[in-house]
Order: sequence, then C-alpha cells, then structure tokens
Amino acid sequence: MNKLLRQSLLFIIGINAVASLYAQPINSSNNLTNNSFNNTPTVISTSKVTSPLNWYMGVNIGLGNSSCDDCGGYTGNSGRSQELVADVNGGFQFNQYLAAEASLNWLPHIISPAQQNTGTHNVNAIELAARASLPLGKQWGIFGKIGTAVMGIDGGLGALDNRTITGLYYASGISYIFSPRIQGVASVNYIQADTFGTQYHALYGLGGVEYLF
Repeated sequence: MNKLLRQSLLFIIGINAVASLYAQPINSSNNLTNNSFNNTPTVISTSKVTSPLNWYMGVNIGLGNSSCDDCGGYTGNSGRSQELVADVNGGFQFNQYLAAEASLNWLPHIISPAQQNTGTHNVNAIELAARASLPLGKQWGIFGKIGTAVMGIDGGLGALDNRTITGLYYASGISYIFSPRIQGVASVNYIQADTFGTQYHALYGLGGVEYLF
C-alpha cells in the first residue's frame, strides 16, 4: 500500500512538472503579449482644426410701409397699404455675439399726390450696422442691429429728380439654426431720416435665410 502510494505521488509530481514546463512558455508569451499591449505608445488623434464660420450672406423678403414728409416740397406716404420689400445682406462675425453687417434694401415706395408731381417713387437703401446676437440654447437666438442707412429716392422730388438722404437704422429679430452653415432669421426693421427738411420713415418686416462660410 505504501509502495502504491509512493508511486501515485511520484506520478502526480511528474505530471505537475511536465505541465509546468509547457505552461511556462505559454505564460511567457502571454506576458509578452500583455507587455506589448501595455507598452504600445498612446496615439493621440488630432481632429482637423477648422476656422470659425465668420463670413455670412443672407436674402430676405417681407412687407412694410413708409412715409416721406417734405420730400422736395411734396407730402406723400404709402403707409395706407403694405408693400413688398427685400434685401440682400452680408457681414463678418467677430464672435458669436457681435458682427458687422452691410445690406442693400428695396424699401416701400413713396407716393406723392401733389398737383405738380403725382407718382410713385422707388426707394433703395444701403445700410451699415453693428449686429449683436444672444444665443438661446443650441438653435434659437435673438439679435439687434443699429447703424446708418443711406437712401436714394428716385424721381421728381422737387428741384432734383433724385434725392439721397441719410438716417438711423434699427432692427430686432430672432434666428433659428437649421445646420452649422444655414440659419433662418426674422426681423422687424425701422428707418428714421431727417436730412435738409426731408423726413422719411419706414417700418417693415423681413424673413429669410443666411449662409455661413
């Protein structure tokens, strides 16, 4: 019995020795594999650095009315009915809060029902304004504009066929971001001019889209 026990113990010890010999290379390879993974240099992925979307352009269309008192000695207004207005604008964003903007506007006509000059006069304007914006969440925002408007009034207003007047320009509106490059805008705009006795007022609403470059 003791002999059988000794033989069994020797057999078990032999099996363990053989197993340990085979296990050692496997563990070594695992250690090498683990070490190779652990020693792999960390690769830092750098995303492409893009410049801010600073420049933008927009197109708007809407309705409004205007009045012009003492336009070359005549009194007339188109405030009795809404007329189609439009503008094309462009600007540069210094940051998400402040931008400088210029626009070309087609404003409501002026009607001069005087005896010497009964007719409708076109009014165009170039506006230069500072634009302040305030984001409201991820997509909505509000903005305001203040600047100057240089208006050209065409046709028969007094001694001059064409007249240029300069005034103040104000606007307030809301914006909605559809994508990183496209946003919708809606605004209420007002122009007040008083140059050489000519008093021009225009109140109009605009809606459109802006594209950010």
